[in-house]
Amino acid sequence: AEGLPTVAEDGKSAVAACSGYYRPSRAEGRSFTSVLSLDLGGGPISTATVISDPGVVYASETGLYMSVPHTRVAGEIWYDAMQGEEQASTVHKFRIGATPSLTGYEASGIVKGRVLNQFALDEHDGHLRVATTTGHAPSPETHSTLTVLERRGTSLAMTGRVDQIAPSEDIRSVRFDGSRGYVVTFKKTDPLYVFDLGDPSAPAITGELKIPGFSTYMHMMDASHLLTIGYD
Repeated sequence: AEGLPTVAEDGKSAVAACSGYYRPSRAEGRSFTSVLSLDLGGGPISTATVISDPGVVYASETGLYMSVPHTRVAGEIWYDAMQGEEQASTVHKFRIGATPSLTGYEASGIVKGRVLNQFALDEHDGHLRVATTTGHAPSPETHSTLTVLERRGTSLAMTGRVDQIAPSEDIRSVRFDGSRGYVVTFKKTDPLYVFDLGDPSAPAITGELKIPGFSTYMHMMDASHLLTIGYD
């Protein structure tokens, strides 16, 4: 089809079939974002494309996720599921695997707020956990949210959520580890929140620690020790 983006390998055009393109129900800019897979030893290129601006990317062994932030604009069409929100992020999932032919689009969903970086997304036992912030500190309306999503057909549907985390603060670092999650927010001190994510339908805060400054990176040292790095 004329006008579609193309890729080339060794001078040979590899135009993706029209069936490899996906358009969200609400226009997300005029950009194409593509996932391309190829065997470095040669062979055909597999592509999957969504009409979307780029965003934060996180990959698991079998899925590649992209979170794209959006801000509500008066007079423009907005997402039905986010009518009461001013900020939201669409999340697109692509299938990936050991061979290029496994690459393809799978599903999309939406969460409130915006993602900080790739550590704010995590896949575990068929569920995607996403930590987001709505607003900007020190506004009293600012807060954070942890949402759990599950793929249902071509949709990433919410199964559980913890909302209104740390009012007037925003997220500075996130780390997930199996059935646990760790989120650091900041305004004047560093609240480190611990989440129990064992039940995807009922995520919950189970612990909290406040220290001066804030952590910008977290890393599991073992099952019971968490290393945090930051500054005051």
